[in-house]
Amino acid sequence: MQDEFTVDKEMLAKRPEMETDGYQSGDRVRGSILMAKYSRYMQQFPDELTDKIAEHGARYSHHTSIAPTGTISLSLANNASNGIEPSFSHLYSRNVIREGRKTKEKIDVLSFELLEYRRFGQPCFDPNDDNNGYRIISSAPTP
Repeated sequence: MQDEFTVDKEMLAKRPEMETDGYQSGDRVRGSILMAKYSRYMQQFPDELTDKIAEHGARYSHHTSIAPTGTISLSLANNASNGIEPSFSHLYSRNVIREGRKTKEKIDVLSFELLEYRRFGQPCFDPNDDNNGYRIISSAPTP
């Protein structure tokens, strides 16, 4: 998103509003600005959001997933994979349909990492207790 791209005539023809905004062929512009300001799809979102994307960029979480993730990982692999991302929470709730039932049921899910930590280290480890101060919970920091 922070890579710069060279504006060319074809780009200006596809997005004439770029010329209105002062861009000329040969100018360099960050990918985050191109996405936030000139993507037709992004125009449906509030300016407050697209302005932040233009400034900071965005993270493509769907491009960093490697199967199995989600339901398949939970059902068949003991929740072994979040893709290539780390676990952002070691304890969370999921709505799943259990075998032989037709309705969803809320269950607590423990990350594979937490299960292994308990198995090899501390069986009673609570992922939400930070008495030692060595780690933070991903939902705890403020922007």
